[in-house]
Amino acid sequence: MKTKTTLILLIIINLNLFAQEDIWFARGEKAFRNNNLSEAISSFSKVIEINNKNKHAFYNRGLCYLYQFELEKAIFDFTEVINLDPKNADAYNNRGLSFIYIGLPDSALKDLNQAISLDNNFIEAYINRATALIELKQFDQALKDLSFAIKNDPKNPSPFNEQGRIYYKKKEYKKAITSFSKAIELGMKSPIVYYNRGNAYFRNRQFKKAIEDYSLVLKSDTTNLEALNNRALAYDSLGIKDLAEKDRLTLKERRQSDPEFPPIEKIVFEKFSDPLENISIELPENWFFFTESDSNSITVVVSKDKIQSINEPFLTGVRLTIDKNMKERFDVTGDDNLLEFWKGSTIKNSVDYHFYDIISQKLFNRFGYRGLMNTSTLQITENSYKISLYEYVLVHDDNIFYAYFQCPEIQFRYYKDIFDRAIDSLNVKL
Repeated sequence: MKTKTTLILLIIINLNLFAQEDIWFARGEKAFRNNNLSEAISSFSKVIEINNKNKHAFYNRGLCYLYQFELEKAIFDFTEVINLDPKNADAYNNRGLSFIYIGLPDSALKDLNQAISLDNNFIEAYINRATALIELKQFDQALKDLSFAIKNDPKNPSPFNEQGRIYYKKKEYKKAITSFSKAIELGMKSPIVYYNRGNAYFRNRQFKKAIEDYSLVLKSDTTNLEALNNRALAYDSLGIKDLAEKDRLTLKERRQSDPEFPPIEKIVFEKFSDPLENISIELPENWFFFTESDSNSITVVVSKDKIQSINEPFLTGVRLTIDKNMKERFDVTGDDNLLEFWKGSTIKNSVDYHFYDIISQKLFNRFGYRGLMNTSTLQITENSYKISLYEYVLVHDDNIFYAYFQCPEIQFRYYKDIFDRAIDSLNVKL
């Protein structure tokens, strides 16, 4: 009799848990449909507490995390789905998309290949795989995936948008314009698509069309300083100097009203240097500072962005380095050879960038050393900020000093004054 009671009790408890699992799952689905993602995550988490084998709860929670851009959590949940259901093409697709967003296109490509092998008509997986291939600069293969998507889903704007991105990268601006226009025609009317088409028009020297698109972007998002800056450049290209200047004044006002951009005269500058003062420079006192050295090099980093180590990338700041013993290490010595070595290294590195352009270059002498300074623009990937920078080089015997003064292109008019003052304060011992 006791055994029967225990058995009945266990059945009742299990039935109660199953009922709770269903209730929480239904709540999660309802919250998800209502776009209440935090509540949906909480509900699906309750389901997982009750039953950690519920692949649907992991999948739905992963979607919520993906939509909230909590990408590591999304990857964890989609991985759990794959462990529970290795043939789930949707989980591979969404984990692949998450990998794209965090900048791991190789990992994304593996997942998206698997999604397509499980479902060779999975249109979204083809589009996402094309995006990964674009980041890997495999443009021809990406175009094949997009052609497949367009053939099988001709009303979907996404493959046309990705197609436009590829043609822009390939500098086929007319084709890029056609693709972006088709994406817009099919309903993808977001500011970023108009902005990208505006850039394609600009590169194709269709400045009036570029202005129209930049104006549409600014109508939707008045804070888009890149569109405002580019519209000013387009007005300049048409010789409409008054409207170009008006945009530039607006740009200046918006930057100055931002506490991030105080007037230069109100900035307090501080001296930063390595311990032996082989490199010293004056920059704003609240910037972040790191230095390290060994027998062959000395590096000083001063960044406006909060960074945790000397090797962490930053958008706005200065990196200064002395490389010593160049003859022993690279078999290079002499001023001319060192300058050519630096130029060659710069060109070699630029191959991996989406865009790199030297706007101006000058040679000079300072501290008794030969020097060179470029004013340049670069963009690491299509989706990253365009960077404006000074590339500053000094050479002597078998030692070379090089420095990069960089910031987002749209902010260069502001930071240029800071960088010019910093260069005036610079002291280097080679």
